[in-house]
Amino acid sequence: MKMLVAILFSSILISLLIFKKENYSSLINKSIITENYSSDTLIKNKQALIKYAEPILFKTYSKEKILGEKPYVISLKKGIWIMEGTLPDGYLGGTFHIEIKANDGNVIRIIHYK
Repeated sequence: MKMLVAILFSSILISLLIFKKENYSSLINKSIITENYSSDTLIKNKQALIKYAEPILFKTYSKEKILGEKPYVISLKKGIWIMEGTLPDGYLGGTFHIEIKANDGNVIRIIHYK
């Protein structure tokens, strides 16, 4: 019985990972920009976000680790930039996730999933 439960759990986990990867692959290297900015907004576009976030990520997790998670997935939701790493095809594991306020550059969340 335990073996059956383990096989079922493994199948569900693999299905979820494949589903997540397929959904993210369509977002790789794209930005969703739907907001207007005032002249005092600190991070106005994807390139500015990368320039701002990479040094923070390099200091926290190492430059080699973060550069190994390119291309980045970037989106903007309600004034908050969300930037995540990706894994090469066939790799399992986690990547970094950072959330930064567009108007002032404050880091709201930074984490690296396993």
